[in-house]
Amino acid sequence: MSFKAYLFRMQAPEDVEDVHKLISCATVPSSLDLIYMPDRKVTSSNREIRGMSRQTFKPTDLVAALTVDRGDLAKTFYEEVGVTFEDREPFWLRLDQFAATSNARIENRDGDGFRVEGWKVLPWSEETWVRNAKACLSKEAA
Repeated sequence: MSFKAYLFRMQAPEDVEDVHKLISCATVPSSLDLIYMPDRKVTSSNREIRGMSRQTFKPTDLVAALTVDRGDLAKTFYEEVGVTFEDREPFWLRLDQFAATSNARIENRDGDGFRVEGWKVLPWSEETWVRNAKACLSKEAA
């Protein structure tokens, strides 16, 4: 097994649906650990990531902290739940890439995983996170 931690930027209800499909999939072990709302703009400058020179997490984004038993998240979305991202360009980073290429600080909490310092952890339950995330993103778009 090769569990990897990812930060997946959600900017539209479709992104929420994609994350929900992945963590609901029974064929690959995965979990949604937290949903963050960044407190400020955080930029990654790694030119190797998804062919982009710079990408940003913004205070209007929601960020899903995922743990997935695969090293290639795009391939996992496609093979396990049929998500192709043909009509949009999602953005995510593995936690180790984020820590190495951004201006954010990672706080390691023994036994309780990690936290991105200063980012708000949204207190949504497994039962309400999809509805709440879609509503939050819909308000931001309006």
